Amino acid sequence: MSTVSLDHYTKKLREIAALYGFSSETNRTVTRNGQALAKIKQTRNNLAHGSDSFKNRGQETSVDELRTIKNEVIAYLDQMLTNIENYINSQLYYREEFREGA
Repeated sequence: MSTVSLDHYTKKLREIAALYGFSSETNRTVTRNGQALAKIKQTRNNLAHGSDSFKNRGQETSVDELRTIKNEVIAYLDQMLTNIENYINSQLYYREEFREGA
């Protein structure tokens, strides 16, 4: 089983944000910087490749834990999408002299 650091996926998102110029900042208290995404992907891969079973995963994961993961992921993705929306609405993809109102 390949292990990927919890930060690998959020690092990739930060790299994409830097490349295009939108913010990758989120409220870390609420989102934990998207760390739950890595846990979800690793669990999904373990289930898909047969190294874990749905029965075992279901018995080992509480409803409260699932709810926490869900809330973190939704908050993280919502904040990232808000960052992208702000980037687009502010026309930051244009050079400053071509932006509306500049």
